[in-house]
Amino acid sequence: MDGVTIIFLIFLGISVVAVVIVIIVRSITQKYNPIQEIEKLINANEFKKAQELTQKELLKTPNSFVLKYHMGQIFEGLQEFSQAASYYEKAAVSATAEGNEDMKPQIFLKVASLYKKKHKYEEAIGYYMMVLDKAPQNQKALLEVAEIFVETNKSKRAFGVLMPLLRIAPNNLKARYLLAQSCFQSQDYAECSEHLDFLLTHIPANDPLFPKATFLLANSLFQLKRYDEAISQMEPLFNIPEVSDAAVLKVVEGYLALNQLEKAINIAEEFVLPMPPEKKVELYYMIASAHYKKGDINLALKNWKSAAEIDATFKDLKGIISQYSTHYEHPALKHIYTVDHVDFEAFVFRMLKVKNVDSILKKPSYTVLKTHDVDYVIFRVPFSITFHDLADIETNLHNDFMANMAINIYSLYGFSDEAKGHPVFRKILEVSGEAFVKLVDSVE
Repeated sequence: MDGVTIIFLIFLGISVVAVVIVIIVRSITQKYNPIQEIEKLINANEFKKAQELTQKELLKTPNSFVLKYHMGQIFEGLQEFSQAASYYEKAAVSATAEGNEDMKPQIFLKVASLYKKKHKYEEAIGYYMMVLDKAPQNQKALLEVAEIFVETNKSKRAFGVLMPLLRIAPNNLKARYLLAQSCFQSQDYAECSEHLDFLLTHIPANDPLFPKATFLLANSLFQLKRYDEAISQMEPLFNIPEVSDAAVLKVVEGYLALNQLEKAINIAEEFVLPMPPEKKVELYYMIASAHYKKGDINLALKNWKSAAEIDATFKDLKGIISQYSTHYEHPALKHIYTVDHVDFEAFVFRMLKVKNVDSILKKPSYTVLKTHDVDYVIFRVPFSITFHDLADIETNLHNDFMANMAINIYSLYGFSDEAKGHPVFRKILEVSGEAFVKLVDSVE
């Protein structure tokens, strides 16, 4: 072995010994830090281990605000929010005792947040106000307390918090959205729309706030009776699960308000089946309303029934089902109220046992079959015959009345008291109520 190799080996040996000595010295001199260990465990979500170690350390230093704060974090991680809030509160007291007043806003924010999660809003507001007492421009506290005011429909208090926040941070979009919500709650829909227009030009379409803001804007426009604009805002939301159901309902309502009944029906029928029950009942109700406005009582009755099968207490469904109970109990009545005039005529010919007619007069409320000796007037609307209706019949059948021709009027709902005072009432034969139902049911 040459001299160079021997020198190298000696040098290597000395280096290894030196490294070992350094490690030993460091391990001896390095002080164990339980706080750091607790923080590591919390960051690793090892909450149970962190709890055991923290409790052990609290036995040694029971007044440590840091340990109490970490206990709050641990219980928060374990979803035990009451315990977490309790320890954060204890930490705030200990922080004061230790002269760490600057830590209190951070601790109060934690406590307030926990109370907010538990919907204990008064307690949460109290802690947020304590933060703002120490730090009046704390944006998190301002935003969070404003959100509570909006959630609890306290729009004036929300304004009082949001306006200072927007002066500090005019581009805080969440604050702008909350301000728009406050305007909506206070029925200032025009100002609400202005805030949302600003907001929607400053956030991307993939921002979680975008569909909520768009929906609120559409709702504001709806309240301003700007239905076309509201619908144009709502329809793109149909594919966003978070707001799709509510958007469909509003669009259908908008088309009903615009009297665009076919559009209302088509959209409602397209989306009704996958809707959750509480939304489905509302859609069926609106479909029924649209058909009723169109004059198709049969389809209106069908959809009212579908709605009532889900929730008979929705709006005035109970009264509607009761009012039209005869229709449900006697299905043959559908031939009288059908929009299919061919079906109606075929049924009535069989009901009246008429083979030939001289002419047929079709009016919005009734149809007249004129034969050589009798005029048959069949009312096809689901309410009583009015004085105006009878006057219209007199005008259209004037010559027949003058000739004392037999005029038979058929109606499920009969005549109003006012109509019975019309001079021609005594000249007609009335078939209504049970007699009319019996006649309809007799048709084979």
